[in-house]
Amino acid sequence: MFSVARGSIEPALAASQRATLLRPGFHDAVAQLADLLRQTGRPEAAAEELKRLIADDVNDPQLHWNRGLMLLLAGDYKSGWQEYEWRSKLPTKKLLGSRVPGRPQWRRGFPLDNRSIYLYAEQGLGDTIQFSRFAVLLAKSGARVIFHTQPALVRLFLGQGFFEEVREVGHMPSPFDHHCPLMSLPAALETTIDTIPYGERPYLSALPKDVANWSERLRSLSRPRVGLVWQGALRESRVDLDVTGRTRNIPLQLLAQALDLPGINFVSLQKGDPGEAELGGRESEFWRNAYLLNAAAQLNDFGDTAGLIENLDLVISVDTATAHLAAALGKPTWILNRHDTCWRWLLRREDSPWYPSVRLYRQGADRDWGHVLKRVANDLVLFRDSFV
Repeated sequence: MFSVARGSIEPALAASQRATLLRPGFHDAVAQLADLLRQTGRPEAAAEELKRLIADDVNDPQLHWNRGLMLLLAGDYKSGWQEYEWRSKLPTKKLLGSRVPGRPQWRRGFPLDNRSIYLYAEQGLGDTIQFSRFAVLLAKSGARVIFHTQPALVRLFLGQGFFEEVREVGHMPSPFDHHCPLMSLPAALETTIDTIPYGERPYLSALPKDVANWSERLRSLSRPRVGLVWQGALRESRVDLDVTGRTRNIPLQLLAQALDLPGINFVSLQKGDPGEAELGGRESEFWRNAYLLNAAAQLNDFGDTAGLIENLDLVISVDTATAHLAAALGKPTWILNRHDTCWRWLLRREDSPWYPSVRLYRQGADRDWGHVLKRVANDLVLFRDSFV
């Protein structure tokens, strides 16, 4: 991906278009043009540019992967999922399927009734939460699902009661008939926007014990109770993911100035640095008109977080795993979405076909969080007043 300074995208796009006309076979220019088209909200055009490159190098997994992301962003799931499968050939994507020779990867049409399928997480925590709906679907359809996931999600998924086995990724699974990477299930099921499973209702539940524990802890905290997350984890080992992390994050001071509204009890769901360290011990400094409870020390895994979320009235978050969790639980969730959006949120929508309870607050082309937070604050006043 190419990085272009704010305000310079349109001139860079024009220059890139000229370069591709002058040198049609110059791959770097075409690749840059495709990325600039993505940044300016034209994923269909970006996919066409990448298709030109693929014609010259049909076995380049990075080109197919990038084109898949553009097609998914444009809402073309039929073609997008097929291109998305090329991720397994990328040097940064080492899927567990290579460790299970002799067992076929599951495809649509293979019977699963009372047969076992080994599903395994492969990307981020938010991806696992979002795509776990497919694991739930298979389990409820009669399959015996062996589900291996990240440590922070094991207890939550184990408590759902849908799966025959839940363990951390990396352990040897029990014997199984088929296997499938979790994020290959949409392709296997030929999922479209209209057939996303559980796109109209929640598919995860908090564990009753966790809900009860948090109910007791929050007993003195009046409503409305609003959870907040302003930063996702930075992954310095991956430059591309680190750039994404920085563009999705919001400075705490900016968030607090906009949302420090009287009559609301805020709860910080922020885990991990730098966001957690940014707040620690300074709660009353940032929240002077409202109250903010910092729950970080009591959140040991996503089971704890789910129990807390069930005791809240609303979650406001940047694009993080916690936002996915709140939405999967069916909690009203307002996602503060960067202009350079992830494919899953599509374009020019305030809702999401993945989650019925999500409302998207998108940055404009100016990448200014101030405008986003002003809209959120206005809606939050209305939300607060609905409790009176």
